[in-house]
Amino acid sequence: AICAVHCLLMPLLASTLPFFAATHAWEAWLVALSALLAALTLAASWRLHGRRAVWAVASLGFAVWISALAGWLGPLPESLMSPLGGLLVASSLFWNGHLRHQAVCGSCACPVHPA
Repeated sequence: AICAVHCLLMPLLASTLPFFAATHAWEAWLVALSALLAALTLAASWRLHGRRAVWAVASLGFAVWISALAGWLGPLPESLMSPLGGLLVASSLFWNGHLRHQAVCGSCACPVHPA
């Protein structure tokens, strides 16, 4: 539930940061909060499905996102690379949720699985 609230509110909050004249420090704190929530979610689910590739995609996403904020990507614009990093992180979390669901409900009769 915390992840769902975060995923819904973070894009809204991030898109309004310029309105509040927020600095890169605010953005860095939001990335840190996102990294903490992602790590907790991935760690809890990884015990069930054991796929390291999910961690790799999330790590790549955070590397791109942090590099964009720090200006380490040279000519690549932050306005393009930050959303790309966020998209990689979000993709890893959706994939993680799917793998967790398969691990927990693989052979059950839940309505998500076709009969």
